Amino acid sequence: MILVKDDKRYPKDMKNGRILWALRNRGGLAKGCMAGGVAFLVCGVLIALLMAVAGLAAGGLLLLLVCAIPALPLILGGLICQKYKMSRYLKYYQKLTGFDMEELKQIEEELGASDMVLYGNVPEMSGTGASEKHPMVACMITRHYFVMPMAMDKSYIRRLSDMLLATYSRRIPGING
Repeated sequence: MILVKDDKRYPKDMKNGRILWALRNRGGLAKGCMAGGVAFLVCGVLIALLMAVAGLAAGGLLLLLVCAIPALPLILGGLICQKYKMSRYLKYYQKLTGFDMEELKQIEEELGASDMVLYGNVPEMSGTGASEKHPMVACMITRHYFVMPMAMDKSYIRRLSDMLLATYSRRIPGING
């Protein structure tokens, strides 16, 4: 399916114009650490409450402390690492693609333009989080670039001209082949 910016199914985090930032912010180890820390803390609180109701308040408090000691560093470490990762997202894309900062800013502008085409899909297998109301972003095509979000907050970014050259040449640009 082709999604336009006016479509209510268009991803909300991509409407602010910082699409490369939004693609980089979608997952990773830092967010996993934060989620694990929160889950550990919530489990500790719930079990401590159950122990307090059962008349074992001192044991519940000790269990809460035992759960909070590893949970808080996970949450804080995840927050710090995520903030650091997002402050360097353009440098990440520069290393990933080999493009300079000006070209990355041009990609960002083209991704925010009204003529950008966003293709989405709803996979048949369940468990992906995609639905008809919230389709997965399959790829984005601008005037000069092709961007495909991939797993583990990576993205495949190529110039359309390079892709056409690869079609009509014996060597594939970028892989020395």
